[in-house]
Amino acid sequence: MMVKWKLLFSSIVVWVSVLPFWAQTGRGGLSQGVGKSATALQELQYAGYYFNYPGVPEGYQYTPAPDGYEPFYISHYGRHGSRFLTSNKKYDSVISLLQQHVLTPFGKEILLRMQKCYDYAKGNDGALSLLGAQQHRQIAARMYAQYRQLLSQPLHVDAKSSTAMRCAMSMANCCMELRALNPSLDICIQSTARFMPVLVNKEEVAAGACDSLRKEQFQQFTDSIVQPARFLENLFADYRDEAAGRQMMLDCWHIYADMQNLPELGISFRDLFTHDELFRLWQWDNAEDLYAYGILPGCSRRYHRNSHRIVEDIVSQADSVLRSGKPAVSLRFGHDTNLASLAYLLQLSGCNGTPQDYRDAWKHWANYQVTPMAANLQVVFYRKPQQTLSPDDVLVKFVYNETERSIPVATDCAPYYHWKDVRQWMTEIAR
Repeated sequence: MMVKWKLLFSSIVVWVSVLPFWAQTGRGGLSQGVGKSATALQELQYAGYYFNYPGVPEGYQYTPAPDGYEPFYISHYGRHGSRFLTSNKKYDSVISLLQQHVLTPFGKEILLRMQKCYDYAKGNDGALSLLGAQQHRQIAARMYAQYRQLLSQPLHVDAKSSTAMRCAMSMANCCMELRALNPSLDICIQSTARFMPVLVNKEEVAAGACDSLRKEQFQQFTDSIVQPARFLENLFADYRDEAAGRQMMLDCWHIYADMQNLPELGISFRDLFTHDELFRLWQWDNAEDLYAYGILPGCSRRYHRNSHRIVEDIVSQADSVLRSGKPAVSLRFGHDTNLASLAYLLQLSGCNGTPQDYRDAWKHWANYQVTPMAANLQVVFYRKPQQTLSPDDVLVKFVYNETERSIPVATDCAPYYHWKDVRQWMTEIAR
């Protein structure tokens, strides 16, 4: 699917026009967190990679560029925004189990809520939610405000996404907002299988597997941390199957967490869990991410093969822009697995923890901080306009989830780095 911007606009404008007032949170993206207690916000964060994009911290200040330097290129990789569950099988499983057994009054109430959510989710497996669309519009608006000197020009924007519709719609909403702010932008968006080897690379991901020992250890960890006895007793009058109950508890946690992405429903499953259970379930989810990403020692580093290709693409696209001498923007839209592995490969501050065991993973890595819905990396390039453009004259900084981050490269102007040094380092780690 390769279309110029004007062709796409008419097909998705209806989607964006129905965004309700609840989603318009201004500078930040987490409407539910506003005015909440620390405990309430913490419990929202225990949704792990379902956590809604929090926006820029209140009062956050970016470091001014060194004298004379101006932004001329942005290279970006973003996760899709808030979404429905990727599969409604979790609803099927939970509702089926509830219907097969005698329920407590509370269990009957939960069944009614589940059925309402399921009715809304039918046919929307994995789809971008209304809030997800708004998140990417807000990120684009803040990007424009922060780099207005660059983005107010009539420059070319090259945008590519995974073929997953939620990624394509995230890309479309980001580009719509940029185009609304600057009609002179030349925006080309593409979502085809041709770019998947760089953006997602499913074939290589599917080829990897953790070793059998790690699989066994993770199952033992799951059995120890997911304790369903109280959970089942609260729902059922006659059902105490621990193994099936453990899976149901995990399925209900996913549904609970995904309610952050569908605030228009006005439904919560917070009362299914105690605070301690939410913490333990997040520990499990956080460790499962590290297990899947291959960040834990002994696991296959299958996602890292893909992140190497993204790094290569960032370097090659930057080389192309430097050769042309023309300001530009490169936008890429994919998934949490790819972005988390990219952030880890780059050793961005806040994304470089390396736990040794599942049980202490949460002390070193927090998936709600690394890959909330709509998480994103912006690599911003700077130059002095009057200089001849070459790698020796270019500075770069890394902005992750809209906050400046450090990388393990020496610099005399942090958080800015000399591109010649960064390019050499990125070329080495991409091998």
